[in-house]
Amino acid sequence: MINKLRDMYLGKSIAVLGSAPSIKLFQRLEDIIIGVNGAGKLLQKSDYFLSADQAAHKRSWFLELD
Repeated sequence: MINKLRDMYLGKSIAVLGSAPSIKLFQRLEDIIIGVNGAGKLLQKSDYFLSADQAAHKRSWFLELD
């Protein structure tokens, strides 16, 4: 799935963020933000959300996403 993004943002800065507690300290400086798994719940805004978890749609962090 992520291959669809290849070369789409050449020259831009990109942050790929997981769901560690330190994500609450993150300040957006990058052009593009990609949230992975539970990061979607913790981030106020991301440009993309990715998950390789086949059961993601059943997880609490997924069910609580806007």
